[in-house]
Formats: sequence, C-alpha cells, structure tokens
Amino acid sequence: MTTAQFTRGAVRMQMMESVGAASRLMRERDLGSVVVVEDTRGAQPVGILTDRDVAHAVAEGLDLERMPIGNLVRIELPKAAPASPGS
Repeated sequence: MTTAQFTRGAVRMQMMESVGAASRLMRERDLGSVVVVEDTRGAQPVGILTDRDVAHAVAEGLDLERMPIGNLVRIELPKAAPASPGS
C-alpha cells in the first residue's frame, strides 16, 4: 500500500493552519485526526494531528487560534509492519 492509497479520502490540512481551525473541522466531521501536509501543493503527508494532541494543547492553556498545526503535529506517521508471506 502506498502513502497515496493510505491517505485517499483523508481530511488534509496545511501545517500553517491554526490548531483551532483543525479542532473545529475535526468536531464538525467527527474525526479523530487530520493528515497534515506542508503546503497547498502538499499531496505528500508530513504528519498527523490527533484529537489527543489538541486535548493536550487545551490542557496546557495554549492559544489554539494563534498556534499553527505545525507546532503540534507528529512528524512521523505510524507505519504498519509488512505483511508476512501467506497472511
């Protein structure tokens, strides 16, 4: 499976967009995460922002409207282990 197949249909946001905007979108669409891309040309994901990341920012009292997603994003996407032969 390629990265493009993994993220097809996923909601994407740019690193410079605010965490507040991301959290509203996640609430409106009942999402637990959004795929983060570097810029408008960014078909290639650079990370993921989860509802847990947002919850931690809220608990720390951070200003979600002024904070770019890039400040919270997990840069390394989780990877599945390769399938073993015969599975």
